[in-house]
Amino acid sequence: MGGSNMTQHIFLAGWEVRLNGDAQCEAFIRTQSVAKDVAEVLSSATELIFEEGVLIAAYTLEEGERSERILRMDEKGLPWVNVSPNKSLVFEGGGPHLLGGVWPESLKVPKVDCATSFQYVGCIKRTEPAFGWLPHDLHLVCPIYLAFDRLLMDYVDPLGPVVYNTNEIAEAESSFDEVGPDSLIEFHGRSFNFIESIERIGQGFAGFPAWIQYPSIPRCPKTGNVMRFVCQLSGGAVVARSNIVPSDDYNATCFEDLNFWEDGDLYVFFEPSSKMACYIIQNT
Repeated sequence: MGGSNMTQHIFLAGWEVRLNGDAQCEAFIRTQSVAKDVAEVLSSATELIFEEGVLIAAYTLEEGERSERILRMDEKGLPWVNVSPNKSLVFEGGGPHLLGGVWPESLKVPKVDCATSFQYVGCIKRTEPAFGWLPHDLHLVCPIYLAFDRLLMDYVDPLGPVVYNTNEIAEAESSFDEVGPDSLIEFHGRSFNFIESIERIGQGFAGFPAWIQYPSIPRCPKTGNVMRFVCQLSGGAVVARSNIVPSDDYNATCFEDLNFWEDGDLYVFFEPSSKMACYIIQNT
């Protein structure tokens, strides 16, 4: 974001939004807002230009190449949105956060009718400045082998997360025939941090999400607020213990390390006032 009082700019990671000022548009702008130097190196980004508080032009940026985006009738005149650019943070080994690891004894396993077991994915520490807005350390627990659309988890008790959308989770099927409610799989713990970098390469991101498919920015079911992005993980931990018996050699590779639907990413969002988390998995 920059410019004078007359001309202002907003840069967005991605382009998949109708700039008509509706709730989805607002969520996209707040979640995907980035600095100009970040937008210029992304594979896809959008530049919005405002004059006297209204949108007058938009451009698509593809690795720095700029082309005009034709505005639809309902996009012209979009009011200025006062947002700050989200930082671009990338995964780096070593640090206060944990990827994988043994399920902590103090952390309760969610009790819900589910086709697969839950896995302990790790922990995001709120002591780090980028995550100081979290009300507590966030233990990441998720049935990563379940074919769910969204998993909503209530963290009012940070050591006793409860599944909020129980019906949807109960109806979801296992992504692998080998994985059921009693399946056990744990990953070697790996400490990590997020460092600021405009190069979005690595095994995880924070600051803003890099969507594999269409943006799926959640709203809190309790407050209606746009949920804040916590992190995006692509794997990076080796299996330490498992009772899963793969059906063939190909499936065996899916149970050798932490992965999300084979080649996907796990997206984590959180609403601090309600202590509600949302987990989303996307893959190619």
